[in-house]
Amino acid sequence: MDRKVAIGIIASTLIFTSAFVAIALTTVISRPTANDTALDAAQTAAKSAVDAPRTEVARPSATQKPAAASLAAPFWIWSRKEATKTEQVTLMREFTLDAEVRSVKIVASVDNFGRVLLDGREVATTDDWALPADIDLPTLAAGKHTLSIEGRNDGGPAGACAMIEWSDGAGVRTRIGTDGSWKSSSAANAAAVPAVVIAKLGETPWGDAIAQAFGGAVVAGDIDRSITVPAGFICELVYVAPKARGSIVAMTPDARGRLIVSAQYGRVFAVTPCQDAGDAASSKVDIIEPEIGRAHGLLSVDNDLFAVVNEGSSETRGIWRLRDNNNDGIYDEKKMLASVARDGGEHGPHQVVLAPDGSIWIVGGNHCAPPEQALEHSRIPKLWQEDVIFSRLWDPNGHAVGVMAPGGWVVRTDREGAKWELMTAGFRNSYDLAFDELGRAFTYDSDMEWDMGLPWYRPTRICELASGVDYGWRSGSGKWPAWSPESMPSAADVGPASPTGVLASQGLMFPPPWNDCMFFLDWTFGTMWAGWPTDESKDASTPKLRVEPFIVGRPLPLTDAVVMNGAMYFAVGGRNLPSAVYRVRAENPIAIKRAAKEAPAALVERREIEKLHERMSGDAANAAVARVMTALSSSDAGVRSAARIALEHQDPSLWRARAIAETSAQSSILALVALARAGDPSIDGSAIASRLVELEPTVRDTILEKEWLRACELWFLRIASSKANEADAANIIKSLCAHFPAEESNADAYELDMHRAALLAKLGDPRAVEVAVALLDRPDVRTAPKIDAALLARGGPYGKAVADIIANAPATQKIGMVHAMRDAKNGWNPALRAQFARDIANIRKGSGGNSFAGFLNHMTEEFVANAPEAEREMLVSVASGKSANEVAVVMARGPGRVWTVESIVALGPKLVAGRDYNEGLRAYRAAQCAQCHRVGSIGGSGGPELTAVSRRFSLADLALSLVDPSKTVSDQYQNTDITLKNGKIMTGRIVSDSPDAIELRTSLLSEARDTIKKSDIASRAPSKVSPMLEHLHDGLNEGEMLDLLAFLRSGGDAADVAFAGSDDDGYLEIFSSVNANGKTADTALAPFTYDPKFWSIENGEAVGRTTAANPAPHNTFLIWNGEVRDFELEVEFQVHGNNAGVQYRSVVFDHCRMRGPQIDSHPNPPYVGMMYEEGGRGILAERLSKVAIAADGTRTTTPFAGESEPAADITQWHTYRVVARGPKMTHYIDGDATVQVIDESKERAVGGSIGLQIHAGEPMEVRMRKMRLRRLDG
Repeated sequence: MDRKVAIGIIASTLIFTSAFVAIALTTVISRPTANDTALDAAQTAAKSAVDAPRTEVARPSATQKPAAASLAAPFWIWSRKEATKTEQVTLMREFTLDAEVRSVKIVASVDNFGRVLLDGREVATTDDWALPADIDLPTLAAGKHTLSIEGRNDGGPAGACAMIEWSDGAGVRTRIGTDGSWKSSSAANAAAVPAVVIAKLGETPWGDAIAQAFGGAVVAGDIDRSITVPAGFICELVYVAPKARGSIVAMTPDARGRLIVSAQYGRVFAVTPCQDAGDAASSKVDIIEPEIGRAHGLLSVDNDLFAVVNEGSSETRGIWRLRDNNNDGIYDEKKMLASVARDGGEHGPHQVVLAPDGSIWIVGGNHCAPPEQALEHSRIPKLWQEDVIFSRLWDPNGHAVGVMAPGGWVVRTDREGAKWELMTAGFRNSYDLAFDELGRAFTYDSDMEWDMGLPWYRPTRICELASGVDYGWRSGSGKWPAWSPESMPSAADVGPASPTGVLASQGLMFPPPWNDCMFFLDWTFGTMWAGWPTDESKDASTPKLRVEPFIVGRPLPLTDAVVMNGAMYFAVGGRNLPSAVYRVRAENPIAIKRAAKEAPAALVERREIEKLHERMSGDAANAAVARVMTALSSSDAGVRSAARIALEHQDPSLWRARAIAETSAQSSILALVALARAGDPSIDGSAIASRLVELEPTVRDTILEKEWLRACELWFLRIASSKANEADAANIIKSLCAHFPAEESNADAYELDMHRAALLAKLGDPRAVEVAVALLDRPDVRTAPKIDAALLARGGPYGKAVADIIANAPATQKIGMVHAMRDAKNGWNPALRAQFARDIANIRKGSGGNSFAGFLNHMTEEFVANAPEAEREMLVSVASGKSANEVAVVMARGPGRVWTVESIVALGPKLVAGRDYNEGLRAYRAAQCAQCHRVGSIGGSGGPELTAVSRRFSLADLALSLVDPSKTVSDQYQNTDITLKNGKIMTGRIVSDSPDAIELRTSLLSEARDTIKKSDIASRAPSKVSPMLEHLHDGLNEGEMLDLLAFLRSGGDAADVAFAGSDDDGYLEIFSSVNANGKTADTALAPFTYDPKFWSIENGEAVGRTTAANPAPHNTFLIWNGEVRDFELEVEFQVHGNNAGVQYRSVVFDHCRMRGPQIDSHPNPPYVGMMYEEGGRGILAERLSKVAIAADGTRTTTPFAGESEPAADITQWHTYRVVARGPKMTHYIDGDATVQVIDESKERAVGGSIGLQIHAGEPMEVRMRKMRLRRLDG
């Protein structure tokens, strides 16, 4: 299918109004002011466009052409048509250049192995035809050249497809591709002879999977992205990345009008985009030298190119600078400015951005450490700890186990990498940042979607990167509450997403309101959000944002966006997905020159205080303390936060007395928080405790109560836990109990009670358990969260998974209380423990993310472990409940086969419709997928969630991941190789990391863990081998594989169009004339394989017809694309002329031919309803007979009751029914038995296919109006 350059000029700004209550997905939305008429108009137009029928989407105009190849495509060639196994050939082509050429590209694919040589020098090898070798050369000298391929066939079809192309001095591209002009030689025939053309590029047996690599116009259907933009905008394709180049994740414009881009697993290159409304094929590609790649971040500034290399060793992973010293357009210097320790990958170092002051800012994920140089100069006080009042639970699936504060980070440096600063931290995995017109930096942080439904789940959030702030991400269940006074809340909570790029609107020639906003990219749900400060916060130093969609698509895995020449360019790709670059431009570009915005007074004050975010001395330190103590009482949250951070930077001896003496409740709490973090426990512990006790009556039932409670937690965590004072603890306990439990009418009652219970339990107070269990006995609060339906629809199966969680919302508040109390030591008795166990069983009824069940299991384990041994068995039984993810162990039906990528991809046409959902679920379990992967709410969680696999991967990609799971392994699911000092190597997932030991889960098919002492470990390294075992699906037959693929591609949705419906009595409806009426044969007969010369749809009936002019050369069949051996089958049909029948337990051969038993429909009465074995033993049982066939083939025949009954008139409608179970097969017509055969012989039918026959010979017609099936094979 050709890609459309003009995707459509329709509005898509959906008014997203949602509040994610139970799992804390709160989208900050407010309406614009009455004066903001431009935004109102845009939204009105957007609403009208979104509500309009999809048929009104604009198609490409005469000036907006689909991308097409402008150079001839190469052919697949070989030495001969039929290759032999292990055959080796040499294919070559000579050519002459009159002058030096540049931007030389060589692409080559060989089935099965090939060496590519240019002038006798090897330039590449390839051992996977689906991943062509892609070589870039800067120049090629004038003269005679030879491009040759040394190929080898390892069985099956053989072929080589290659090209070399270049640009001459005028920029004109020339290509030489493989065709019949190439020469071939081999060991058997050393003389060079013309090569033989096997197929065109895009034809079978290789198909169009690699056409893009050769600049072909053939683009897979999953590239149709259904992109919509607001009215007045045009979105057009400018570049499609060949698979060999990789999937683009980072971009930057350079001074030469190019986009410098990097693939996630490939090198950096430059794209010169086609002109507006131009042909994407005319976009030009240049290589970047010296070679660099695998960059998640790129920044071009003058003659410098900065690249954040994300993959590789510590020698390659880090921040690099390429510099053009002589201004000739070629980078001649390559220098690493800083390395990045620990893991890279998708949670490693990411984007690099130019700040308004000329500094360079870099974003890093939570799996890598900031550069050492930045840690030496931190604007965050170097006081960070975990500060988790609840005993932390690590993620049960091993994600981020052992990763400690500060989490994801942002650093800044200069262009020489001379001075570094850690600016802010506490993120999960932000990818990018951008600066608004006031110079404030914003980022878009990811959620931990596996935690959905749990009290510590935090939605994706937009945060302003304020100096020195720790935004509170901690691994596992340890995340800080958003209201923690030592942190800062987000600017907007967006909801479920996979955040990637961030872009400011400066430089865009867009109409209002799109030229005064920030853009935030979501990879999973294909949404680019636009954000503006809310009216209520426009004067705040750090605003709240309202967000609305700007661009949406499906699938649209957005990775990065940049501004160039007044237009927006965005990339889609990542994780080896099909990748492309698009341009968004205004139909009527507007260049607005406006005066610089004036910063609100609060922002000016905050920035002055942020200058104090370093240790000072002497008079400067005293002046700083005086200023920030006053600022603690500011009405602006950003100013108060900056003041507390500045205070923590200073010597506590200068301000501890003032902190204790502060009389304002707001200022006092913040000062006590600072002193608990920065002070001396032996000096400050009692004073802090006393002041907190004094404050309790003042803050009770006010908005400050939670902040006061957090200050109490920090007192315990930082002071009392290491320097206990019984009197202080008793006073704090008394204050905590004064408002425990909180009034139910208090909006914060849930969080106040949960945190009070946890702290009281840590302080050993027995009342915590009794009150907590009483609170758990209150009615469930299961408020279904509200998320925009259009957003979930764009998420496809993953969106449905979120919707399923919403539909079965868990009792999140009760889970929080169980989490707080599960390891309490005091206050239990048998009755309370039994009730607590019942409460655990109750909270299991809800649904959640991948780690939901695992966390509940760990809570249960810890609770039971603290109970008396005599009660443990009973408590386990009571608390177990029923797991929504319980996986039944089933065996494949078989017979299996060794599945290959090619054999799986070949099933594509049979996946359109008619599949069996229940069989797909069964195959999902039989292939052990459900042990480690989850689809919707079904399955385990040790491996990647597969709910959205159809949106992210083509069938070929899915096949490759099944056949070769180690080809691409996300670092999120990567095992670790542990080399012990005795030389032994252990491989598995680290699920627990303590100071002295780790726990290793060596198989995802088992919960067993090995404890390894850290003193025994010599080294750790990421494993290159996937945790997924190979060949797990080889036990599946073709029908099972088809149903498995349909199940995966549907995201486990039984309502997907790929699945046939089921009747109330359990029959699978394979064909129905009611449903087929008005449909074409392609649609109505999609569940079947057939010869279209003979089959059609008439009045909803499936009609097979031969004529004298169109005879059947042999018996031909309408074959159901499924397999079943034990079943009840009903087919309603009639026959005119000749005879027909229904095959079952048959095998398919050639084109639409079958061998196996048949219930016959024959004009000869003795043959009506008989059993005839097509292509085999012939008549096995005539009408009204019972036949037993012994193991040696001996037949015993007895008459059937009702021998005198007349045979059915086959020209009338009849229901032919077959019941087959084990060796017994019985035929019925209209409910009356006609034949029964028990076949115990070695020749008995072993196939699984079903088909309706057209008989060769005289013209005939068979009409079917119903086929339905009920499985009897369990």
